[in-house]
Amino acid sequence: MSPSEIRTAFNEHLRDKDDFLGVVDSEGVTLQFIVEDDGTYWTEVPHPERRGSSGRKLSLNEVTQLLERPPGSLRHIEDELNLEFKAW
Repeated sequence: MSPSEIRTAFNEHLRDKDDFLGVVDSEGVTLQFIVEDDGTYWTEVPHPERRGSSGRKLSLNEVTQLLERPPGSLRHIEDELNLEFKAW
């Protein structure tokens, strides 16, 4: 998907609490967004093999900036966003 298509999906599918959207890159890395009660977005990379996820809350502005980036590998997204690992 292009950044424009991802932004459209984000705007169409993430409107209410607990709405969820996932993006998978060509290497199989998944980045998920979930709407929180306070209007932020829980953003995470799941690690089923480790039985947990790396994530943190992002503002709408932070998510918008993230979605405006050119498509590519999400391999380093955890470090870039300072995501914290939590077991399930």
